[in-house]
Amino acid sequence: MGRKAFENYGKTALRDVDYTVLSGRYTTVKEAEKRIVADVAAKLALAADDDLLEIGCGVGNVLIPLSFLVRSATGLDHANCIAKLSTRFPSAENITLLSGNFIDFEFDRTFPKILIYNLIQLLADGDEVCRFVMKAAKLLWPGGRLLVGDILNYEKHARIERTAVGQAWHKQFWQDVEGDRQRRGVAGLSDCIDKADYDHEFVRIDDALMFRLMAQLRSEGFESYLLPQPSDLPFGLFREDLLVTR
Repeated sequence: MGRKAFENYGKTALRDVDYTVLSGRYTTVKEAEKRIVADVAAKLALAADDDLLEIGCGVGNVLIPLSFLVRSATGLDHANCIAKLSTRFPSAENITLLSGNFIDFEFDRTFPKILIYNLIQLLADGDEVCRFVMKAAKLLWPGGRLLVGDILNYEKHARIERTAVGQAWHKQFWQDVEGDRQRRGVAGLSDCIDKADYDHEFVRIDDALMFRLMAQLRSEGFESYLLPQPSDLPFGLFREDLLVTR
């Protein structure tokens, strides 16, 4: 993720709050969050002999369960996130955890399967998005798969929000968030952070940027496909995934 967002999420990982909140989601989607694993595993076509890399693994909400499906799993993120993950799941024999920002990190190996989830919308601008995804794609084995998942495309979001289904979803979602906030005290990151630390601009992903990214990947010899998310994922109605193959 972008350098400022990377440091801010690292700071948040020091807090003693729900793991779903630490992953940037709301407590109201805890059950839906569990369904991410099956969707990712299917889109990446994970196999028992695969070596998986997750870039931006956070505190392990997706990496930990995926590690049971593959030969090895490598997670890269801020040192504070890695420390929290290590404490949470200390006995994982097939998980390798690395500290660093992918923008600056250099791998000396390649992988058959790579995951970037709920992350590229935290980058600074479209150029950084393209560089980030291309750098990840070049770590793929021939025949490998990269899933850039849970992408917040503002134009897609706006299209769905204009429908009756989208409007009903939003109304119910924020009612549930407020109810959880009253019961738990914390429903999302905004309840447990210093707003001044997070009040900065992220890239605004739109259709044009997604098509630009896909075209750039194809010009470099990769294949790229936009995929829908199941509507029962945390924000599946509004998000999309990018599958890249080599």
